[in-house]
Amino acid sequence: MIEIPFLPEFKEALASGKKTATTRTKRYGKAGEIFTAFGMKFEIMDIVKKPLDEIRTFFFDDEGFNNPKEFEIVWNKIHPKGYELQKDELFYFHTFKRVD
Repeated sequence: MIEIPFLPEFKEALASGKKTATTRTKRYGKAGEIFTAFGMKFEIMDIVKKPLDEIRTFFFDDEGFNNPKEFEIVWNKIHPKGYELQKDELFYFHTFKRVD
């Protein structure tokens, strides 16, 4: 089993099923593997590389946000280079579902 770290502010979105994806700079596991977060178990459904701007524009809701700007704000908080410098880069987009 693998662990994928999440900010504490994502606990409720993960628990409620609002957050079903996470974008990472590295790949965590592969489809079918189980990971834990906040004591909950999730199964990775797929991992694909996508441009950050595509994720922000079309998949912000899967990431648990209400709009693209919210995604961008949190991305800037976590990543020192910031969204504008990384928007065209490819990142690992992990989709998952809760299994417990």
